[in-house]
Amino acid sequence: MDKKIAFIKYGSFSHTNASVSAMLRQHFADYELEVIDVPELLGRSQAASIFNVLSILKYYGGDILKRRRSFRQCNFRTPYMFARIKERMQKRLGRNLSSYVFSLPL
Repeated sequence: MDKKIAFIKYGSFSHTNASVSAMLRQHFADYELEVIDVPELLGRSQAASIFNVLSILKYYGGDILKRRRSFRQCNFRTPYMFARIKERMQKRLGRNLSSYVFSLPL
């Protein structure tokens, strides 16, 4: 069984993710590190974008109108988006899930 680590990230995040990735490679040299970027994982889908906009308005519309949150802040915080990310992660990691020692979401 291969030993793997899944490092789940969102973009470059001021180079923090690159530093964390390098540290993981250094400290877990005998593990295979799989870096998964959420925007790349999701891809671009016009239908998914429309469904997520509707979800944002449903759950955060009041906060957006009252300027408590921005539309962008709410993008990955909807139940729709969580379900979509979960579905894509299950497909990506798939049958090999037991070979992952741990995952690190950042």
